[in-house]
Amino acid sequence: MCAALTYELSMNEPRTHYFKVRLSLTRLSTEHPDTLEFSMPVWTPGSYLVRDFAKNVRGVRAYDTDSSRSLKVTKKDKSTWAVHCSSVSSLSFEYEIYAFEPTVDTSYLDQRHAVVNGASVFVYPVGMTNQPSILRVIRHEPWNVISTGLKMVSSDSKSWSFEVPDYDILIDSPIEIGTQEVHTFVEGETRYEVSIFNPFTFDSAQLVEDLKKIVHHSAAVFRLVPFERYVFLVDVTSDSSGGLEHLNSTLCMYSYLSTRSDTEHRRSLGLFSHEFFHAWNVKRMRPEGLGPFDYSREVYTRSLWVAEGLTSYYGELLLRRSNILSVEEYLDSLCDSINQMISLPGSRWQSAEEGSFDSWIKHYRRNETDPNSQLSYYTQGTVIGALLDLQIRRNTRCAKTLDDVMREVYKGTYAEKAAGYTEEEFQKVCEEIGGEGISEIFERRVRGRDLVDYSRYLSYAGLKLSPKKKPSEVTGFLGLRAASDAGRVVAREILEGSAAEEAGIAPDDEIIAVDKLRVDLPRFSYLIKAAKAGVGLGLTVSRKGVLIDLRATVADYPALENRIIKTETATQEQKSVYSSWIGAEWDTALNYQEHLESPVRRRAFDFI
Repeated sequence: MCAALTYELSMNEPRTHYFKVRLSLTRLSTEHPDTLEFSMPVWTPGSYLVRDFAKNVRGVRAYDTDSSRSLKVTKKDKSTWAVHCSSVSSLSFEYEIYAFEPTVDTSYLDQRHAVVNGASVFVYPVGMTNQPSILRVIRHEPWNVISTGLKMVSSDSKSWSFEVPDYDILIDSPIEIGTQEVHTFVEGETRYEVSIFNPFTFDSAQLVEDLKKIVHHSAAVFRLVPFERYVFLVDVTSDSSGGLEHLNSTLCMYSYLSTRSDTEHRRSLGLFSHEFFHAWNVKRMRPEGLGPFDYSREVYTRSLWVAEGLTSYYGELLLRRSNILSVEEYLDSLCDSINQMISLPGSRWQSAEEGSFDSWIKHYRRNETDPNSQLSYYTQGTVIGALLDLQIRRNTRCAKTLDDVMREVYKGTYAEKAAGYTEEEFQKVCEEIGGEGISEIFERRVRGRDLVDYSRYLSYAGLKLSPKKKPSEVTGFLGLRAASDAGRVVAREILEGSAAEEAGIAPDDEIIAVDKLRVDLPRFSYLIKAAKAGVGLGLTVSRKGVLIDLRATVADYPALENRIIKTETATQEQKSVYSSWIGAEWDTALNYQEHLESPVRRRAFDFI
């Protein structure tokens, strides 16, 4: 059935937060079925959670475009509509969709701008996802700028029109519409556009300069750039940050608060290097199972630790290679992930492959027991990436690195076969390039749940872990994460095996008093940290409106966090691995500096 498809998107009343969408099918075959089905995705690639975008649809109707006759529409399931269209040569399927969820996975419309993530807006005719289409976006005054990775074919005073090779490309091409500023630069033979929606004031020119460095060093890993044009869509927000990768673009939400400190700004740039690196790792070099996509249900892979975790490893490493991060900033970032592997109980309950497979029911559906039951495949993959890279560099005397693995997998799967890799294929390439010790990493941490001796791998670069110093008067620890809610102290997460768990404190308990002294969060934190190990404290809590008295025996404050430092007796071989990996001379001393953190940065170890 070779019908011609045209999508039309309009937003003439942005205050209502509803887009209007029309999908027109013309040149329908005379042999087409009496019923055509139209479906909306339940998820979007890159974000492994069933979101049921059809929940935002209203006003579905269909009609014969030749006669304007209404056609019967029947809802078939939660996301699919059947249109009864016997003897119709062309038809239009129309609906409105609510868009007021400002995330990188969803769509948003208000009086300031519009953000379109295709999976949350556009239906597809079942059985026609491989067919090309035209997308026509109706202009809304005074918005005169549109940014997207799609190829524009025409523009006039009323609309913009884009060429869409297939439905996969349509939903893989986010769109920003408004009055945003757009910067451009060229690196190699590729044109880059940086579209910035910014209701605040910050140095966007510096961000563009940083992106140039990220682009250069990312391309150097694979030694090729598989696109002629790439678009960074950047929405500056009051608090939230995040990003989602696409074939030749990315949509990133960047917290304004992160721009107010130079150090915090540099650390936050990992968002952009991560999403840009995805243009190779996952959008092209992908695990088997992630494509062709089935948008009607979950799709599974055990390799998100590669697709996302190794991308996180490179996201930070590329900032170091770009000299955006200092050596100390890079090592602190890596050590944060190592600390989580060591100190959070979840790493003993979930391997990297298990975390990847269970993403649909765990990673995006977090709850209060997460620190005890799971550890993100982003975190695990970051650490595994470092282990693999250090083992390869040590075994080959720095002749090979993890870069060689990424290039070889890219070449052997995407470039030569346009196919996904299996878990076995990825491991085989790592072993062929890395040699001895690689299989142990896969056995113990990719498929296993072992507590690894991380100092052993760091020692290949003359480094080791050393406990972070704590204030001398901090002695007590309960093992809970608490939040302030309108002045109330509310327990959020309880570490397994902790004094808080032993005392019987439960998530969502309001902690009212310690030894009959009413507390707010600062007072509660101070009383616990200042208490000596072994001291018993009386706690008054409210659980679902009922007052309960508990008794807690304070534990000794544990060494939850380490820092990476240099060993005193590094060999020349270890120093060479260090310089090759970190991009700095061994003789330059490590000088860690504390810095002002953004209040929206969530710390892994703010337990009391």
